[in-house]
Amino acid sequence: MILNDVMILLFALIALIGPVVFLIFLNRIPRRWRLGIYLFCIAMHLFAALVLSSLNWINRNIVSGMRAQHFFENLQQQLAAGTVHREFLELPGYASGVVLTLLAAAAIIAGAVFAWRKLRWYSWFVLIFAFIMTQFSFSVCVRAKDRESIRDHNEMRQRVYALIEQKRTAGVTDRQMADSIVENLKEFRYSYENRRAEIESVKRIEDALKKLHRANPE
Repeated sequence: MILNDVMILLFALIALIGPVVFLIFLNRIPRRWRLGIYLFCIAMHLFAALVLSSLNWINRNIVSGMRAQHFFENLQQQLAAGTVHREFLELPGYASGVVLTLLAAAAIIAGAVFAWRKLRWYSWFVLIFAFIMTQFSFSVCVRAKDRESIRDHNEMRQRVYALIEQKRTAGVTDRQMADSIVENLKEFRYSYENRRAEIESVKRIEDALKKLHRANPE
């Protein structure tokens, strides 16, 4: 475990310091070596960007759990007040992710061209911009995962709203459903590790609603 942490720190150090040293001595490096070192630095930055993109699932799991919990808290309040109305999350578009990914690809190619050509004063700016833009190379992938997460939540909401209508038809009151939700929300769980706890918590609430029957008249 300690060895892995050391390796990660070493890679981070090389990925950060390597391009800086490369840029400092840029005008002293032969053309062929210059292009090779540039491509090596870009490869390291792309790998780092891929790792960061992959690790984004941690934040995504936390946001997903908070979003689900917030939905049931609001739904419980709406049921208690008798003001339930369907609300769905807006599905984010691909546009920004596609634009950033294309810009990153264009910047990397431009950097390679300027690393090969005869150096000018603006060559440094182009190369710096290329290194920075590598961090956005997987933007379209991140946005695709965000869309998938939102789609899953909207499907969950659709199931719950349909269940509420079904139970109303069966004579179950909004107050019964509100009490059932608040009772099961006491043990609602989610974690950064995976969405299993969140999925199990949502299923527990859905199952509790399914088990409700018409209230006995007093």
